[in-house]
Amino acid sequence: MKRFPRALVAVCLIASLLVIGWYWLASQPAPTRDVHSSSLAPPVANLSATERPALSSSESWTPNSAPRKIVEDPRCVIQTTPSPEVADASTPDSPHAETAATALADASRERLMQALRTSADPYANAVAVWLNIGEEDGDRAARERQLAAMAASTHDPRLYALALRACWRKQSQECQSLSARRWSELEPNNAMPWLMMMDEAALHQDVSGLQEALYHATHAQHLAERAQAPLQAIVDLASDDPSSLVAARSLAIDAIGIAAAQVGPASMMACRNATPADANLWQECTAMVDLLEHRSDSLFARMVARRSTNTRPATTGLRRRLQRRCTS
Repeated sequence: MKRFPRALVAVCLIASLLVIGWYWLASQPAPTRDVHSSSLAPPVANLSATERPALSSSESWTPNSAPRKIVEDPRCVIQTTPSPEVADASTPDSPHAETAATALADASRERLMQALRTSADPYANAVAVWLNIGEEDGDRAARERQLAAMAASTHDPRLYALALRACWRKQSQECQSLSARRWSELEPNNAMPWLMMMDEAALHQDVSGLQEALYHATHAQHLAERAQAPLQAIVDLASDDPSSLVAARSLAIDAIGIAAAQVGPASMMACRNATPADANLWQECTAMVDLLEHRSDSLFARMVARRSTNTRPATTGLRRRLQRRCTS
């Protein structure tokens, strides 16, 4: 008797089972839909009178009536559009956000100004007055008077220089009590007040005063304009809060602008045309260039020194060699 392979027998059995199962499923009746058990609501037209929704006395209902308008309770509505406050905070380019940012910056600036006014350091108090001295609100004379009064009773050369630079060459009564000579008494090793006195002597054609101021200026240890000194007082009182740092930056920009607009002494450029013909003046101007270039806190003074090539020590020997070569 011939025997069939086991694998072929297994395949035939599986195929037979699949065919039997398919015929059984095909012979089953289709399921009927139970309308009442469905999760969907039945049509309104098929409802009985007792199952229809209750209507008010002013409403009438027919099977073909339009659907009733659903009035949503505002407490249950999910708000997808942000409120104006949220929109302003989340939209940096909106006018409301810009206004809010400006108000915040102004408030931070005013807090820092108040800290300067109430500081225990008189110099910080003077910086607060000095920052507002240019405000065009009719109180400039009052601020100049206040700043001059603070300078008159101080021994701090920084405060006196701040007030004098703000008042220099102004004819107001408040500024007449300040002088460059008083600054030189408070700070004798600073050439800046002597340069200011050189300008005053040249204005009044005072030759002896001009020579005296030139001598003291060239023999001073350093030249300190202190144009950036107010920045230190501002930074010292600023906190680590970002808004305070922004306010400090704003006040620092104002301070730099005010200092840059102040009139400086023109005597810095007095030696640009000096020649060796006058030995004494040549010696003094050589010392002046060395002061401006190597012992000054002003970039403008260093620029003036580099433009005064006739008296720079580095070029003096070259000029002398050229003069000897031309005369030989």
